[in-house]
Amino acid sequence: ELGCGPGLLWRANFERIPRGWEVTLSDFSPGMLAEARRTLGSHADRFYFREIDTQAIPYADGAFDGVIANHMLYHVPDRPRALGEIARVLAPGGVLYATTVGTNHLRELDALLERALPNSPSRRSVSSATLGFTLENGAEQLESYFAAVALRRYQHDLRVTEVEPLVAYLLSGARARDLAPQRDRLTEVVTQELAEHGGVITITGESGMFQAIKAQ
Repeated sequence: ELGCGPGLLWRANFERIPRGWEVTLSDFSPGMLAEARRTLGSHADRFYFREIDTQAIPYADGAFDGVIANHMLYHVPDRPRALGEIARVLAPGGVLYATTVGTNHLRELDALLERALPNSPSRRSVSSATLGFTLENGAEQLESYFAAVALRRYQHDLRVTEVEPLVAYLLSGARARDLAPQRDRLTEVVTQELAEHGGVITITGESGMFQAIKAQ
C-alpha cells in the first residue's frame, strides 16, 4: 500500500488477509509508518514497513501483484511519474486499486463557507485539494498506463444534526489558522442552516475505487 497512513485498513481487516501474502505498508512520512506499527501492535510482524516516495518506488520491475493507493493520488505532485512507477512495479496482470472522491464530494461545505465568508481571502474550497485525481478525471489518467480501468462508485451522504462537530471540521486541517478567527461567524451560519433545513444538513459523500489492470 502506498500512503498507508496509520494502518487502520489493515487492522480492521487483519483476519481476512490470506496466509502467504507478503504485504508492504509504505508512506512518505516516517511518523505515519511509526503510527501504523503502533496501530497493528502484535500483528506488525506480518508486514513490511518502508518509507517510499510514490514518484520513485525503490523496487524492481514487476515486484508486486497488487498496489493500493487509498485516497492519496491527488496529493502526489507529479502524478504521471507516480502512475508510471506504479505500473512498472506491478507484475503483468497486476492490479492497482485507487480510491478517490467525486467533484460533488462535500459540496455543501463549500457552500457554507461561501455563505459565511463570501469576501474572505482565507476562504478555500474544502474539496479543491482533491481535484487533480477524481472519479470524473481519474480513468483518463490511468488509461495511459493500464490495459483496463474500471470504476466502482460509492454514495455515502452524511446527515449532520449538531453544530459544533461541523464547525470543528470546517476549522480543521489546512484551514485552521486562517479560519479560526471566524469561528463565531461559522457557528452562526451553521446554526441558521440547520434551522432552515429542519435540524438536518445533508452533506454529499461521493467516493469510489478504480481498478486498473496492467497488460499481461
